[in-house]
Amino acid sequence: MNKLDFVHATANAICLARSDTGAALRQAAKWSRFKRSMDRCAEKGSVRGLQWTDGIEADITPAATLYMSFHYGAYLCCVGALARRFPNKRIYWIISTESRRQEAILLPIAADSGVDLAFLSGGASMLRGLYRAIAEQAVIFVLIDLPWGINDIRDRRFAVPGGVLQAKSQLFKLCERAGLTPQLLVADYAEDEGLTTVRHHGPCSQDAAFAVLAAYLGRNLYLWERLNECHTMAEFDRTGAFISFATPGGKFLMEVDSRKMFRLPPGLRTYLSDFRRYRRMGDDAASSAILDKLRLATGRDIRAIL
Repeated sequence: MNKLDFVHATANAICLARSDTGAALRQAAKWSRFKRSMDRCAEKGSVRGLQWTDGIEADITPAATLYMSFHYGAYLCCVGALARRFPNKRIYWIISTESRRQEAILLPIAADSGVDLAFLSGGASMLRGLYRAIAEQAVIFVLIDLPWGINDIRDRRFAVPGGVLQAKSQLFKLCERAGLTPQLLVADYAEDEGLTTVRHHGPCSQDAAFAVLAAYLGRNLYLWERLNECHTMAEFDRTGAFISFATPGGKFLMEVDSRKMFRLPPGLRTYLSDFRRYRRMGDDAASSAILDKLRLATGRDIRAIL
């Protein structure tokens, strides 16, 4: 994981939780640790190293069943949970575009779970594959917290903490036309127990599904794998905040709202250390004076530095 991923995760934690620096950094640090544990599962091609259980209510009807989830928690356990509940059915995984990396991660996990996994990529071929899956009375799975669809029209009805998702509704419309009622799964993680439970939330409309996601984010936003990039698929309310960070190439400020970054020249770096020192001392007047100097020197509307 590179430094910029961590900086973006911190910025998004600020946007989602409207939290102070310490809280946002703690969320980003927990996100980083949890993501590394998921990356190790992907490298091993197995979820056997995780403590998990499932609450899926198996559909006793022979018809095809569509399950949806999010890039949340140990969502790779959903493959194992579906394999356990439907041992004799193939699982079709819907993906927006073909991804060799995703296939390289998921196929070994599916094989380790004892299930046959096939991918349906976007476009006309996905529609044909979807009807084939229905004819086979297979299990179908898709992750829905990324924008889906071929046009640029975004659906902004779905709130998340601190803003709204830029969702697309084509996938839900497609499933509706195919006669499929989505069932929602969420891989919920209990940190104190180290246990993931694949929770079955039953039939869910698009509105209800994103309301469930918002509720989970309100409790544990660090479990959202996309925390480092959710600013590309959501619109957040303005924070007016800047994040300072250092790399071998120098010290930088990132504007949280626009994600624009600029390098601080050596003459301005002392302002940051002075600002932090005055803030630790509780000297609001002195720290505000430093912000005034930074605004004047950079021409940017810096209202807070985190």
